[in-house]
Amino acid sequence: MTTVLLVIHIMIALALIAVVLLQRSEGGALGIGGGGGGFMTGRSAGNALTKTTAVLAAAFFATSLSLTLKEMVTGVQIEALASGRLDVGLLRPHAPHGALESVLLGRDALMLALPRAEARKWPQRPTLSCLHGQRLISYSPYEASYFYQLVHGHLSRANVTPEIVDYVPQIHTMLALVDSGIGVALIPENASRLHFEGVVLRRIETTPARPVEMIVSYRKDNDNPILKVFRAEVREALKARH
Repeated sequence: MTTVLLVIHIMIALALIAVVLLQRSEGGALGIGGGGGGFMTGRSAGNALTKTTAVLAAAFFATSLSLTLKEMVTGVQIEALASGRLDVGLLRPHAPHGALESVLLGRDALMLALPRAEARKWPQRPTLSCLHGQRLISYSPYEASYFYQLVHGHLSRANVTPEIVDYVPQIHTMLALVDSGIGVALIPENASRLHFEGVVLRRIETTPARPVEMIVSYRKDNDNPILKVFRAEVREALKARH
């Protein structure tokens, strides 16, 4: 898919260059020629070239943005941001990095994912204490260290000791295991859109009520003009929220 986008991107860039050169050529779209009819024809051509330039420029920027969209875990995003291979990262809180600037985007609640066949055995408003001695699918302490520390920190403070049946790095894998009846899991509320027929989700009571954080990170010295626009939009969105 990336190769296809790159080919399209190059084709659009070449077309854009050709149209710009055509407008700058002597007499091109400038209405130079004898008679009023020639002037009107030139002006019409100029309008057409202007519209074509605008369309090609929009397509060029759209494919530029598409080429930088990648799905990465937090650690890989940090490496890509630091090396300049990525302009913006949407990720979970991470250890401070001198080259990066981060802004908190929002917070989520934790949801208890239950096998549908066992959901009736659980309360409608579960608490962390309900997990004591229960089979829990945990996050990997390496590939998903943020969620591992978050969940196990809450469990430790509540003096709750579940039976850990597996450690996985991805929420999708975790929900698949819940769907198969292996155990229960704690996932962020925004992962509720990952629909599994055999999984029931219920918000679990925690303190604070929304402990899961999402941030946006970027290099402090990144001079990409689109990034400046993105940062301004993020600031305005955060102001409107408050």
